[in-house]
Amino acid sequence: MLLFVGLLGRDKGVLDLVDAFERLARVHPDLELTLVGSGAEELACRAAAARLGGRLTVTGYLPHDQVSQWLGACDALVLPSLHEGTPNVVLEALASGRRVVATSVGGIPDILHSPELGELVPPGDKGALADALLRAARHEYDPARVAELAGGRDWDDSARALHDTLLRVVRDARRQGAHGQEIDDALFSTPPPKGGREDGAARTGVTLG
Repeated sequence: MLLFVGLLGRDKGVLDLVDAFERLARVHPDLELTLVGSGAEELACRAAAARLGGRLTVTGYLPHDQVSQWLGACDALVLPSLHEGTPNVVLEALASGRRVVATSVGGIPDILHSPELGELVPPGDKGALADALLRAARHEYDPARVAELAGGRDWDDSARALHDTLLRVVRDARRQGAHGQEIDDALFSTPPPKGGREDGAARTGVTLG
């Protein structure tokens, strides 16, 4: 059996994964999907699991060490998020030597910088996601090579990747601006505290009674 692991609790992108997997499950009986975690879409995912008769498993909430066990056991991690930052679960999957199928949002393209690490698909494109899942299922790879190519990223690497992503977003916003006008740098700076106050309200310029 070829096993994919996806995550609940992020956004509605998990429903795209369920739909894509149901398409594949009809014609590829050797594929299984496990959704780890819980979230707003859990009931819909459990309903799909009932339809698929054991091919789709929803674990519910799991502590982090058990999530890591699923990452180590899977053939590929799938993260079909519609919105993301720099997800640590992708870094953890790569460190475990597992390829990743994910959407090209947030900092994910910076992490999956080589086809050997996985495949990116447009967010919300269920057909492209299904095709990528099938390619991942049929693609043989060396887990040690994946871990090596990923570069042994740690929390500091994750923080730097998130920092770089935020900087890129700010630069893009500066270039585009409102109606194509340059945005003043002051809009991206932190206002000085008012009256020496160091709380969040003062930092954002909000006056409390």
